[in-house]
Amino acid sequence: MSSMQDHVQGSLWGMLIADALAMPVHWYYTPGTIERDFGPDGIQTYHAPKHPHPDAFAWSMTYSGNIDIYHGVQKYVQDSKPPPEENPHYHHGLQGGDVTLQMQWARVLLKCLGKDGSENHDWAQSFVDFIQTPSPALNNDIYRDVFIRRYFERLSEGLPLAECPVPQKECWSVGSMGGVIPGLMTALSFANSPEISMEDMVARSIEIHRKTHNSENVSEAVTILAPLVVKLCRMPKREQKSEYSGDPSESSLVPEAIDPRRMLILDAAKSFPLPAVTGASLLRRYNKARGPGNIPNDEMYKLHTKRREGVVFDPSLYMDVPDSNVIGRKGFLGTVCYTEHGVPAILYLAYKYFEDPAKALKINANLLGDSTSRGSLLGCVLGAAHGTEWCQELISGLRQKDEFRHDIERFSEEVVSK
Repeated sequence: MSSMQDHVQGSLWGMLIADALAMPVHWYYTPGTIERDFGPDGIQTYHAPKHPHPDAFAWSMTYSGNIDIYHGVQKYVQDSKPPPEENPHYHHGLQGGDVTLQMQWARVLLKCLGKDGSENHDWAQSFVDFIQTPSPALNNDIYRDVFIRRYFERLSEGLPLAECPVPQKECWSVGSMGGVIPGLMTALSFANSPEISMEDMVARSIEIHRKTHNSENVSEAVTILAPLVVKLCRMPKREQKSEYSGDPSESSLVPEAIDPRRMLILDAAKSFPLPAVTGASLLRRYNKARGPGNIPNDEMYKLHTKRREGVVFDPSLYMDVPDSNVIGRKGFLGTVCYTEHGVPAILYLAYKYFEDPAKALKINANLLGDSTSRGSLLGCVLGAAHGTEWCQELISGLRQKDEFRHDIERFSEEVVSK
């Protein structure tokens, strides 16, 4: 296997591993509940989800379309919140080492993609066919992301596929980290094509993500993360770790001491504008409104698109700060699904734990919130940097490793083809 193939495969395995690790604690929000359910060290390996879920709203997945997207799991969707002891997990039915539905539909995209963003099969039609067809991937996972539900409501109304992705201004949650996954997978297909400009690569990556996620915030995230992932795939690994053990923020004094791949991550973090509304402030606004659904669309759009001016986020300044003081209720970045919080969080974790991708993914799983999406993007970045050497044991614990391996190897071979 060539070095390029190794990096591309590492990026894809990183997505899958992070998703499966975080799956049992996906959308845990209450501090202490992970340790209560999985022991004092939290998530350190694959687990099945626990029942009941402490914070889930799986019961409230409203859907008014006439196309069946649930295939039997609609019995968990109710008109009112169930008693705490009956609150179902978002991924009730999955087992330890399983990936979520998000990675299952991402696998469909992987099968569609060819070199340089080409489509061996039409992605939009393949996505529709997958969601409409009963399968273990759908039947064993309760969670239907809001972008899926709104997409199929619009399809039920007879809209053409190109108009089915709901705009972010009409549905704030489509500006989520899960929407970045199609963009980064598309970017990986350009990894071995340096003759194609970064601008053209980003444009195609955005075009693909907008077939499911019609979001300005997702496009903003892809604009930063897609070039980073491609550059990391193209950059050779260091043969040895630096002996320098000082403060990474002093890298300008010893530039040879910092891995250039890590510096790419730092540069990406500095180029991404921080949200004007902190995670804690966003939570307070949601609580005041008694739920985000009660906030007018125009206000929601501003809450998620306004950025802090004149502030540069430098993860190297937070190396000795507890992660929960950066990401979470005590931090300035929320654990929510939105890209304006998720992308800086991903780049912070990727920079801080660069030398140990497995540790980074486990830490991510224990940070609460949308840990599967955040983790998948983190795994994509670190896998692109490190290849596959770090993750062989974790790959062996994935229940569908053989099926995924076939698709990943086919894709990586096509990426490096002439």
